[in-house]
Amino acid sequence: HWGQCTADRSAPPYWPWRGLLGVDAEGGDVGPSGEGDPGMGVERFEHLNRLRDRLTIGRAPRLVVLEDLQRADVASVLLLAHVGTTVASTPLMVLATFRTGEPLGAALADAMEEVRRVARVHAVPALADEAIGMLLREAGWASDPALAALVRDRTGGNPLYVTEILR
Repeated sequence: HWGQCTADRSAPPYWPWRGLLGVDAEGGDVGPSGEGDPGMGVERFEHLNRLRDRLTIGRAPRLVVLEDLQRADVASVLLLAHVGTTVASTPLMVLATFRTGEPLGAALADAMEEVRRVARVHAVPALADEAIGMLLREAGWASDPALAALVRDRTGGNPLYVTEILR
């Protein structure tokens, strides 16, 4: 499954999980009886447990990719934290991307901390000039340290930005 969070944060709750949870194009039917995201407290906790069980119990091995969690709704990130508590004992791997440096609301920042408590987080470091030089050569450019430095300055060494500029 490949789920993406929307740039304008306008998607309904659980949007990046929609294909796995049976969410339709309008975001309906996320729960067993079609309920949306409940508020807070015990009701939400139990709802997240039910959704987690739908994702993990009795399933074939699978990979779930969730992109751009910095744009996610809080419910989606809380579900990720719930899934993270049981993923070690299920045939499920979740790979989520999160771009640092973007402002987050307090609730989303708190939900991300919940994920960090139960997940392995791997920072992707900025590319060094040598790595950028290698990508330049692979893209058909001459090896030029000044050009590699310029690309690094323009992209901050972000691997996505480097490859997009070279493309």
